[in-house]
Amino acid sequence: MPLIAFMLCLLMGAFAFATVLHVVAGLGDVRDRRSLLMAGLCALSIAFNLLVLLAISTADPEALAHWNKLALVFSGLTYPLLLAFFDEGVARLGRAAWAAIAVSTVLLFVAHVLLPYGLQFESIERTRALVLPWGETIHVLQGRLNPWFALASLYAFLLALGCIALQWLRYRRKRETAEAVMLAGAVLFAASGAVGVASRFGLLDFTFAGILGLATTALFVSLVHVHDHRMGREREARERLRQAERLEWLALHDPATGLPNRGGLDSWVSSRAPDRTAALALLGIDHLGRMNEAFGHRVGDALVRELAHRTRRGAGQADFVARLTGDKFAMVIEGEKPEIRLDAILAAAKIPVELDDGLVIETSMSGGFTRLPSTACALPAALQEAESALVAAKETGRGRWMAFDRSTFDRDLRWSQLASQMREGLRRGEFRMVYQPRLHLADESTAGFEALMRWAPAEGPVSPAEFIHIAEESGFILDLGRWGIETAFAQRAAWCTAGLAPGRLSINLSPRQLFDPGLADFIADRLAHHGHGPEDIEFEITESVAMERIAAVLPLLQALAGRGFHLAMDDFGTGYSSLSRLQELPFDVIKVDLTFVRRLGTREGDELMSTLLGLIRTLGRHSVAEGIETATQRDWLRGAGCMEVQGYLFSKPLEAGDAGRWLVDRAT
Repeated sequence: MPLIAFMLCLLMGAFAFATVLHVVAGLGDVRDRRSLLMAGLCALSIAFNLLVLLAISTADPEALAHWNKLALVFSGLTYPLLLAFFDEGVARLGRAAWAAIAVSTVLLFVAHVLLPYGLQFESIERTRALVLPWGETIHVLQGRLNPWFALASLYAFLLALGCIALQWLRYRRKRETAEAVMLAGAVLFAASGAVGVASRFGLLDFTFAGILGLATTALFVSLVHVHDHRMGREREARERLRQAERLEWLALHDPATGLPNRGGLDSWVSSRAPDRTAALALLGIDHLGRMNEAFGHRVGDALVRELAHRTRRGAGQADFVARLTGDKFAMVIEGEKPEIRLDAILAAAKIPVELDDGLVIETSMSGGFTRLPSTACALPAALQEAESALVAAKETGRGRWMAFDRSTFDRDLRWSQLASQMREGLRRGEFRMVYQPRLHLADESTAGFEALMRWAPAEGPVSPAEFIHIAEESGFILDLGRWGIETAFAQRAAWCTAGLAPGRLSINLSPRQLFDPGLADFIADRLAHHGHGPEDIEFEITESVAMERIAAVLPLLQALAGRGFHLAMDDFGTGYSSLSRLQELPFDVIKVDLTFVRRLGTREGDELMSTLLGLIRTLGRHSVAEGIETATQRDWLRGAGCMEVQGYLFSKPLEAGDAGRWLVDRAT
């Protein structure tokens, strides 16, 4: 194969390979139009070089002119496509500019097709055999140039200049790439100028000038893109490093305040074991949630940043400050007296915070601290202890600090353990209901039962006074209370089915249950399900809850009373009832607290009980005395006109089966 043909075939093969690569890249990402445009440029280059190969391989003037004319068609389309390639992603050329380019290109294309020898030659004189330096002979055209060819060359020159300008606009913010654009542009114009001069003086045939022009343009594009690819990879590497550093910083810091977070605290303690005299303190912003609700989170965030700054400023140089949660900071204080540091920080926190918009907020912080062991693995336990001290400080007034107290911690730990065990205990059947009889005092006949709840987990029974309080605080009392109502209703129905007369069933309602909006409907539904009448059921509410939250609980009490249920005020005499409020509430039963029963037999106790029973009669309510343990107490209450009693003198709280047998025995 002639060497020139081999070189052109090799060039076409390279362009074909580039075409495939760019088509695959463009189709792989539909947004990558630059790859598809580059594929089009490579395809034009293949067609151009193929036609050049056909042209230089023939000695026939007409055939040579035909192939030369076709080759110039593809050469002329190269620069508009190259301009579109450079404008993609920059969009500096508007619709008007592209319209002008399109019209100019079409006009030149039509003129080139209509003219016999295209825009290059006006007439063909002959073909000339050209011997290459290595001895190979090729054929080139000679003739009179067309005057329009100079205009077409100027048009191509202007498009090339536009390509360089667009590349510079694209990369002007990237200094290294912009320099490469200018260097490649200089190479392009230098090579184009040299080719033009050589062609003018006959030193280089026009066919080879076209090949060299296209090769020079390809060199320009390649230089820019190879350099930009290299710089892009370096930028990506720098960006990945920056992002990795940012992620590493975020893993150990709070972005809002710039302080270390829990991860930063763990890392600091692990890398630098504190002295045995160090203390771990937790500081909490008082009422931050309310401030967020009142002023918005923007104000809350500004407040957190200001208090974080004051905390950091009040800490010693050797101390470590971190933000753990939204309103909580941790501080490792080195030295013998952390109390002094905490006093200063809490005092600074009480200074009103003035925000940029002129808003002034009164705030405070509470704190709790414990001694920090020297081992890093002890940090979680130390955080627990400091949290316990912080909670204790907030419970005793806020705006102060407290040191860790083991008894308080043990109490809180037991609270958490029981709170987490209760829900599972209910599923496992660890809860049960027991029933304490209530008697008519006149003849000691059965008046009914009070349903009481018991919990016996595997570790041993838990006092109702303890677990009811925990269930109330944790919110589990809503589920537990409904379970108790359902169980008590079902048990009374079972007694009635067995032919027994259990009387009225009394069920206690906790404070939180009184705010359950669906409780009245739930009770009515379960009552109908088990076939009871509302007169068979009594609900007990303690005096303190009824009096302290009268406005909140009154709607539910009125709803229950309106449906025919009995209502009892429990623990009467321990609260602060007034006669007017007692008359407002729809209670028809009042239960005197057992503390007054225990004082019977003393002059003050007898007088006080007489007063209480007289008040109940005056109000027209039904009286019940709790905690009767001796016959003397029973006889005194009978003589004073008390209507009903319950207590260990008659029966302790009974399991459901024992209560059934008790009813049978009393009936016989």
